Amino acid sequence: MSPSSHLQTVLTRMPNPSMLRAAPVKSCEIRRPPVNSYNGIGGLLRHLRRGSGMTLAAVASRVGCAVSQISQVETGTRSLKPWLAESLDVVYGTAGMISALAAEAEIGSVEEVVAVRIPGENTTLMLSRRQFLTAIGLGAAGALPGLKEAVGRLTPTAELVDELRDSFAQLRNAARLTAPTHVIPALMGQVAIIDAVRHSSTGEVRVNLDRLQARLAETLSWMCEEAGDGSAALFWIDRTSEWAARSAWTAMSHYTSIRRSMLALSTAGFAPAAIDHARPVLASTGAPHRLKALAAKQVAFGNALLGLPDATQYALDLTARHLEASDGSDQNSTVGQTSLPTDDLLLMFRATCDVYLGGGPLTIAEFEPRLHAISAASARSGAINTAKLARAYASAGDVDRACRLAADVLDGGGATESRSTRVELVRALTLIRTRWPGREETAELSRKLESVSG
Repeated sequence: MSPSSHLQTVLTRMPNPSMLRAAPVKSCEIRRPPVNSYNGIGGLLRHLRRGSGMTLAAVASRVGCAVSQISQVETGTRSLKPWLAESLDVVYGTAGMISALAAEAEIGSVEEVVAVRIPGENTTLMLSRRQFLTAIGLGAAGALPGLKEAVGRLTPTAELVDELRDSFAQLRNAARLTAPTHVIPALMGQVAIIDAVRHSSTGEVRVNLDRLQARLAETLSWMCEEAGDGSAALFWIDRTSEWAARSAWTAMSHYTSIRRSMLALSTAGFAPAAIDHARPVLASTGAPHRLKALAAKQVAFGNALLGLPDATQYALDLTARHLEASDGSDQNSTVGQTSLPTDDLLLMFRATCDVYLGGGPLTIAEFEPRLHAISAASARSGAINTAKLARAYASAGDVDRACRLAADVLDGGGATESRSTRVELVRALTLIRTRWPGREETAELSRKLESVSG
């Protein structure tokens, strides 16, 4: 099994200022922070090593350094050098994620940087994040100082596309299992490479680069949303739409409307807007059945949160019909939620609506037995749905079980690393406080949740 498949949630978060903050970016002069500011990276590296079953000596042998250096980096008493970060990316199969985090830590939390790992070279280029976002919005990353020279050495071939796809697959795997803030820098670095190199590509290579860039942007929108940065999430949804249209990828273009619907619920909690964003996909004659199913699911969620059971059931029935009609035989079947089988997806949708409508029996009886498998596929999905299950138990009158599940999520770090999880916990704890006012355990859980919500 690949070491990256053993990635687990790491509680310590690296500093990651708002991606779209308007404050001016400092100069590129490196100011070394205190050594212990590397503790977040050290904890991640220790977890990666232990998850892969490797000893300190084994890792040191692979990368060509002393055992003491690996140990000191993991404990935060020694900084992580760029060459060592590059080597550890190879050992753990993390596609530049460690290098990007190390570059951010080296610059410090005042400057905002994007670390770009150049394919085929043992080098990582650091760019101003503010300049990077401006250039990406204009499609002009290739004009950024340093990047223009670096990508000039790359030849846009099918082999390069395959290498970038492999790196993206590794990062998506990491994104399911570790904190969003750990993955965002490396994803942005890949976007920068593609945006710069695609201008010198032609034909099928150019189309494939455009579509890979759209996939990266869509994943970035998820990661930024889960990290609690709604503005950045919307920025990347807009880029996804732009790049999908550029490559005539209509399925992904439709999916951006669904993503906006999701964002309306997760960041604003505004059900009418979620329904409005999803309806055009349902009305489209060209949208694949799977995407129509996901749009119908969003309409169901919105109606459930509005307390409309009949409209919710109608939308769920429509979801089921479109899922059944989707044959999953083309590239459109890979757009959207793909980590679970269709039957489990439909069950999750029904259970979520049951919870939003104030019920719970469906979630407890049918959904809870599948929670372990869901958590195994995605730690973040497991945390989100455990929080939903807590609300289901509260609706069913079992406050003790509801509080235990909420505590499990909070103590496991799920709320720290996922805005969606925090939203579901707020809903659960609000119901508990309403039905059992003055309960001391609930007050403590609320304090914990407030502390991780900032």
